Amino acid sequence: TIFPYRMLARLSYPLYLLHLGLILLVSVAGVVRNGSRRWLDLKFMMFQPSLTMTIALIIAVACCVAASRKLHRLSGWLPPMLLSAIPAVLVKAQPDLGTSLTYLPIPIVLLFAGGAKKRHFLGILAVAVVALPLLWCFGMKPYQQARVKALLFPDQHQATEAYQTTHSLW
Repeated sequence: TIFPYRMLARLSYPLYLLHLGLILLVSVAGVVRNGSRRWLDLKFMMFQPSLTMTIALIIAVACCVAASRKLHRLSGWLPPMLLSAIPAVLVKAQPDLGTSLTYLPIPIVLLFAGGAKKRHFLGILAVAVVALPLLWCFGMKPYQQARVKALLFPDQHQATEAYQTTHSLW
């Protein structure tokens, strides 16, 4: 083949760990802008490791799912879900709720593509239904709640949080 996918598979976990390290480095040496510490100053450009972590996470979870022989059991879901949860928690602490939430569907989509049982998806959905109110009450700041409300009900927030969304549609 033209693309060296076996080499990419060998590099998947080191690439993932490198990005975890970069996200941890942001919490210590990152640049603060608008109350968030998300960027590393490389002197010639600003770098946001949480964005490239998305690619590293997809590759690592895909390799994990491909190597798993336990997708038919719920315990086989734990490694891919943990691979996604660790950076999601670290990135949410920056605070970057939007990027951290993009990590969560990655293992679910790849588990589905990998042939996991459909009934396990219902279990994950049940956990999500229970977790969402807890996330809303204890895991989100008021400005984050306002953004979610603006996303769900843009007509009620046209002059504030949903201004760009509502005006971009026309």
